Amino acid sequence: ARVRAGIRLYSSQKELIKTNRQLSQTLQDLQRTQSQLIQSEKMSSLGKMVAGVAHEINNPVTFIQGNLVHANSYIEDLMALAKLSLNSRDPEIQEAAEDMDLDFLIKDLPPLFNSMQKGAQRISDIVASLRNFARLDEANKKAVNIHEGLESTLSILQSGLSGIKVIKNYSDLPKVECYAGELNQVFINILSNAIDALKYIENSCIDLSTKLIDGKQVKIRISDNGPGIDAKTLPRIFEPFFTTKPVGAGKGLGLSTSYSIVVEKHGGELNCFSTPGKGTAFEILIPIYQKVK
Repeated sequence: ARVRAGIRLYSSQKELIKTNRQLSQTLQDLQRTQSQLIQSEKMSSLGKMVAGVAHEINNPVTFIQGNLVHANSYIEDLMALAKLSLNSRDPEIQEAAEDMDLDFLIKDLPPLFNSMQKGAQRISDIVASLRNFARLDEANKKAVNIHEGLESTLSILQSGLSGIKVIKNYSDLPKVECYAGELNQVFINILSNAIDALKYIENSCIDLSTKLIDGKQVKIRISDNGPGIDAKTLPRIFEPFFTTKPVGAGKGLGLSTSYSIVVEKHGGELNCFSTPGKGTAFEILIPIYQKVK
């Protein structure tokens, strides 16, 4: 009787352990699904807002750039007339030229106008980057230039990159069939983490490189020379809701969502390599062509 009771107890314990494992896996799946839904909804709302803002900014900027072309022509004519007036012997013209410091205006106006043109072009470039990043018109798979996505992300994060040296080693790549908007989300998640890690690092640096692997995959490597990730933390970085940031500074969704986008959505790989005190590198492997599901 004791043997039978012992066997039943052992069987019950095995069944309990099995059930606990199943529940643990189910919980992880639920957390992953929840994180994906939260992040997807957040990015969808952000994408719509970004597209709307880009559209509203683009209209007046286009108007300004168009008028600057005509203004430049008018200013050139006025500058020619102003230079002639400097040689005038008319006392009234000479007095007016001296009062307004005409000689200084002739020297200062061209660079002043040039800075206005550059400012308008910078706004136009930002709008283009915002549109490229949002990619609302590319919800389906489409062959895109990976480098354009990286450059758009860098443009959006430009203020955070102040003081950080960015090194680019881009290879010649074919267009990659992917969900462009979601892949841009992966880039911004990884680069944002790198910027945060480099906050207190002197001579901080981010290295971006791309490479074609066996003619079938594209490898995107994003590395930094930050403090790195310790061995205990590294295996958990792709877990939903796991974060090492202070309360309120991070939700722990960025990397788990990125993993889902790369691995589950694109059939690729997302790996992290890190050495404490030396830095962290993320490697993204994406097939050039997506399999038909």
